[in-house]
This record gives sequence, C-alpha cells and structure tokens, in this order.
Amino acid sequence: MANEITHEVNGLEAVIGARDTEAGRILVYHEFGTSKMPPRPVLGPAAFRNKDFVLKLIGRAALSGLLGGEQIHPALGYDQEV
Repeated sequence: MANEITHEVNGLEAVIGARDTEAGRILVYHEFGTSKMPPRPVLGPAAFRNKDFVLKLIGRAALSGLLGGEQIHPALGYDQEV
C-alpha cells in the first residue's frame, strides 16, 4: 500500500494522500478505521513525527514574507502595495 501514497503541490498548497484505486481506498480504511476495524494510522503519525520540520518550513515562509525577502504569494489574499 505504500505505493498508493502520493503528493501534489500547486502553488502554496500541498495534498498528501492515497491514490483513488482499490488499494488506496483500503489505505484510507486503515488510516481511519471502520465500524468493524480499529484505525491503524500511517499518515497521521508520519505528520506528527515531522511536526518540527513543518513548523520550521512554515515559519521560514512567514518570516520571508514579513521581512521582505520574498513577496507574499498573491493567493494568500494580502494587498502587496504599502
């Protein structure tokens, strides 16, 4: 099922999840459980283990925008003009 995990990045958004295949749907059942099976999460614990990295990445992007390193991406909806 590991081959069913994929990611897609588009601008400031990233989506990580399972492909829309039979094995991918089974992976979702494992992640969240069903009425007959307890959860056996994979993606949630991986995100939690990488929490510090993700926070640093977001913090770096925020500081860059605030301190004028890079322009704040227009998709965030902030007025670029001061």
